[in-house]
Amino acid sequence: MEDVKEHFNSAVSKTNRFWVQYNMTEKVKLAARLFIAGYFLNVALTGFQIWYYYSQAFPTWQLPLLPASILFVTNRKLALYAGLVLLIYATADSASILWRQLRYYFATGVLYINELMVKKFSVVGATALMMSHHYNPKAEAPPLAGMLVLAAPSMGTKKSIVMLIGRLLLSSLFIFIGYKEVMRQLANTVQHDGHVHHRRPAGDGHDAMWYKLLEFGLSIPFSIGFKTTGVARLLALVLVIEACTAWSWWSSVLGPGYVIHAREHFTVNLAAAGGCLLLSFFGVGKYAVDELLKKKDT
Repeated sequence: MEDVKEHFNSAVSKTNRFWVQYNMTEKVKLAARLFIAGYFLNVALTGFQIWYYYSQAFPTWQLPLLPASILFVTNRKLALYAGLVLLIYATADSASILWRQLRYYFATGVLYINELMVKKFSVVGATALMMSHHYNPKAEAPPLAGMLVLAAPSMGTKKSIVMLIGRLLLSSLFIFIGYKEVMRQLANTVQHDGHVHHRRPAGDGHDAMWYKLLEFGLSIPFSIGFKTTGVARLLALVLVIEACTAWSWWSSVLGPGYVIHAREHFTVNLAAAGGCLLLSFFGVGKYAVDELLKKKDT
């Protein structure tokens, strides 16, 4: 147990030193905005692809996401309104998914939730974190805030509640993946003549278990707000690496349907990473173990 604690503290410390050494603050804020906007751009692109190639309905509801995503990144004056459009869409999409699954549950008694569904809830959390900053720009952190674990600015109750909700929505993704997806992976293998055979084809990103285990392990301190800054940065790193390796849709040979699916996973991973980066920069808020420890020290 002591070895695990030592490795955990070492990883957090190295991440924070890297942050300070390369003055990552402004770069991270831009990357987070790009990551979150990229998810919504992909939603719009996917809607048009399905309409064009599969003769489905025209993506009327996805159409506003194109200008909103671009303005969210490029125009600070309109970023609040553009972000509001993105947040409304993400919330409506997640609510629609939840409603469909609840109807299915009441009809069949089976509650089906997969990784991608939960990832979409994490997008709501990431977008809400970005919006909470734009809603109160005067609360922007000083130049060194977010570089050190205890350097985040103080914030009021309302913004702390938004931070808590955003953190819990992001945590739901990692906790779900750590349990449900590992169980599904075990059920998705067949042992024969001493060999383990996978039912999914080679190259399917769902089989990348190491990332899910890492995300689950980091989600525990992340969800309670313990060493949140360093943990959030580590989670963001794992999510980006997973996106670029497990969900490399540009090199997949599993067909156009899987490419669209993998690209959605890729962009959702980046959006969740953006939320983690924002949380590490803006601070965790009042409702976290870190804040209780600071009060105890003082």
